[in-house]
Amino acid sequence: MKKSAKLFLFILFPLFLSAFEIKPGLVIVKEKGHIFDIAANDLSYYLEKITGQKPPILNGSPETNASISLIELPVGRLKDDGFIIKSDGENLVIIGSNDRSVLYGVYYFLDRYLGCRFLAEDFEFVPKFQRKDLGDIYDKQEPRFDYREIFIKESDDPVFSFKNLLNGRLGHRADNDVAEEIYTKGVKIYTFTSGELLGQKYKCGGQYDFANKKVKKLASKNLTKKLSSLDNEAQKYIVLEHEDRGSVCKKGVKAGKTPSSIFLDYTSYIAKKHPDFRFLHQAYLWSKKPPFDKKRVPKNLGVMYAPIEANFAKPLNSKENLYLFKYLKRWGKKSDTVFIWHYIVNFSGYMFAYPNLKALNDDIKEFSKQKYIKGVFLQGSYDTYGGDLANLRVWVFSRLLWNPSLDLKRLIREFCDLYYAGASQEVQKYIFAVEKMLEKSGDKLLVKTSIDSKYLSNENLQKLDKILTSALSKVDKNSSYYDHVLKLFLGIDYIRLIRGADFKEKDRVKKRFKSYLRSHPQITAFSEGVKIENILKIIDINRMTERVPALAKKLQKKKEWFSYQEFQLELCCADIVEDSAASDGISAVMDASGREWGFSLPLRDIPKGKWDIYADVKIQKQSGKSADRTKKVLSYGIYPTFIKGGAVVGQFKDDKYKSVKIGTIDTKRTKAKSVWLAPAGNEDVEKVYVDRIYFIKHRKKIRSKKD
Repeated sequence: MKKSAKLFLFILFPLFLSAFEIKPGLVIVKEKGHIFDIAANDLSYYLEKITGQKPPILNGSPETNASISLIELPVGRLKDDGFIIKSDGENLVIIGSNDRSVLYGVYYFLDRYLGCRFLAEDFEFVPKFQRKDLGDIYDKQEPRFDYREIFIKESDDPVFSFKNLLNGRLGHRADNDVAEEIYTKGVKIYTFTSGELLGQKYKCGGQYDFANKKVKKLASKNLTKKLSSLDNEAQKYIVLEHEDRGSVCKKGVKAGKTPSSIFLDYTSYIAKKHPDFRFLHQAYLWSKKPPFDKKRVPKNLGVMYAPIEANFAKPLNSKENLYLFKYLKRWGKKSDTVFIWHYIVNFSGYMFAYPNLKALNDDIKEFSKQKYIKGVFLQGSYDTYGGDLANLRVWVFSRLLWNPSLDLKRLIREFCDLYYAGASQEVQKYIFAVEKMLEKSGDKLLVKTSIDSKYLSNENLQKLDKILTSALSKVDKNSSYYDHVLKLFLGIDYIRLIRGADFKEKDRVKKRFKSYLRSHPQITAFSEGVKIENILKIIDINRMTERVPALAKKLQKKKEWFSYQEFQLELCCADIVEDSAASDGISAVMDASGREWGFSLPLRDIPKGKWDIYADVKIQKQSGKSADRTKKVLSYGIYPTFIKGGAVVGQFKDDKYKSVKIGTIDTKRTKAKSVWLAPAGNEDVEKVYVDRIYFIKHRKKIRSKKD
């Protein structure tokens, strides 16, 4: 399309504006190209739904005075993905800085000016009118963050994602992305762990010997092969990751140095060897603390900062999380490009009511003030539909990632009014009630939050049930709004059911819970590694009264010993199953071939004193195989202290639990954060089961007894 001098002048001098009106006879004018076809067709489609008349689409200059023109221009001072919407008499122009921004401009216009709301992949609101005076328009829009992704299953669909002005495509989205076939390409992030680049060689302390020159050369060489297979046309970043565990290789870490300094040398070496690619250094777990020196990283190396240890009930700059915020600011002095990998769901239970909306809003507003923060990645229930308030989170926070100055409560109210209709006020009451319960309790919101958290006491769950029951009564049972409200019950129903205790109307709650899940097969996981089928089975099991451990037979429960059952543990890659040999008839199980910390327990709210920690464990050997009795089958420890150990096959009898002593802690002195158990990757063993973790008051001598 020919760019006229008049158009350029109008961009420079936007004062001479006149009102634009949606009315019959409107046409859409576009440039040639796939992205313009998509943008024009979508605009025409929604205008027809709104007005009842389908505007024709023309190529080239308009032949009428009533048109909407879609134009891509290298507009100076306009960031990538930025656009301008402006009126010129009876004409409207949407000008983008790149093809994707033209698409964003169309959706922004449909949303902010015409009232379309893209609330969920399968639910949107489209107003109805034939004419609408939009007044004078000059609207310049630029996203605050260059990279914007909400890693929730509900936003996987590229069409829905782009309608909400998101552009990030990480993990399975980057590897199997259909966005480029449907729309335009987003900004892809590919991740490569040290294990993928180095194999089994050069392992050290659960990590790799990153200080070794041979390690750097080998990783760089193997990465070259992987980079050659990536899409050269895509905007992309490459994240260089270490192994996903808190252990550290101390080789090469000199006195006064942080372990991250060695890893940063490793990622810097790789970045320098591949100057045509943009990399992100992973700052996570042990590598989150920046080196003390003032050395800047290579220009093509940014930082992916993941504060997984935070209390997500509070913003990062709060007193409790302040050390993490200080680390972030120090990374900002090393690189002009920092991405935030944030966490927005309970990974021990995706449906878990997780009131972090206010804290996350505060974080995004604070991130927007830090110029070096160029991207925000919010990780939620990425592997299944059905996470807590998933659609609300996508809609609200996609807007805040574009414009952090927007008001959170107003966004929540707008979403609820359209998504829950007549139940809106009650749903908002529910959302803010959970928030107040959390604040009053003083509980933390961790990436794996305990099912025994005080803010979700039985009394509070009953209050929330009452609010949602009222909400349900405000909408038609045959409407989609009824289903939207019904889903909210999942977050409180499963907690009561998994706990196993009796409560009023338990049968009705169980029926409601099971019925919803069975009618929504897209909800496939309960938490990371736990299939929803397991939960449906477990809630039908009558949990037995817990058997007292042999070591605690003569001890007083709660004062001299106490325990945590499988549903109270943080489980990764582990299922919950019925097990008659377990102390209460249920246990957690994980494939023995894995090595993840599949069973862990945060050490918080432990009574004062010195305690011996045990776990009841059993193994299941591979059918038809004779396992080496001397081979390790279980690893365990207390993190982040150096108390750790392991057990071999010969210590276990088939189908019988053994009490394994993990260690001893003194609550007055310990800095320990959690107890963990993990399979040792023994291929001769099929399964590892953990029934419970229990604590016994420490005495100098404890007489051993067979379990």
